[in-house]
Amino acid sequence: MPLGLRGGAAAASLAATGAACLLAGGAVEALLVLAAYAATLANLLMTRALAAEALFPARGRKGVDKAAVVLYSLGKAAVLLGALVAGGLYMKERVVVPLLNHAVQIFILGAGLPGGLPAGRGRRA
Repeated sequence: MPLGLRGGAAAASLAATGAACLLAGGAVEALLVLAAYAATLANLLMTRALAAEALFPARGRKGVDKAAVVLYSLGKAAVLLGALVAGGLYMKERVVVPLLNHAVQIFILGAGLPGGLPAGRGRRA
C-alpha cells in the first residue's frame, strides 16, 4: 500500500493522473501534470506530518514544536505555489488540466487514507 492508502485508492489515483496526462497537449504538459501529481503527494505527506506533530507531540515534550509546524506549513505552501506557477508559466490556458487532477486527487487520496492519523512519534496506543 503506497503512502498508507487503503483499498484501490492508489490505483484510482494513478488512473486519474494517467487520464490527465492523456488530456495534456504534449510531452511537456504531461510532465507538468506528473509534477503537479508529485506536488499533490508531497502536500498529502506534509499534511499528515503536520497533523501528527500538532496533535501528538513527541514523547517527553510538553508542547507542540512550533518551528516544525511553521516549517511544514511553509513547505506545503511552497510546493503548491511552485506547482501552480510552473503550470501557469508553461501551460498557459491549459493549466486547468493539472488543477482538475489536483482536485480529483484530493478526494481520492483523502478517501483512501486509513481512519485517523498514522502512528506518530508521540501517539499513545
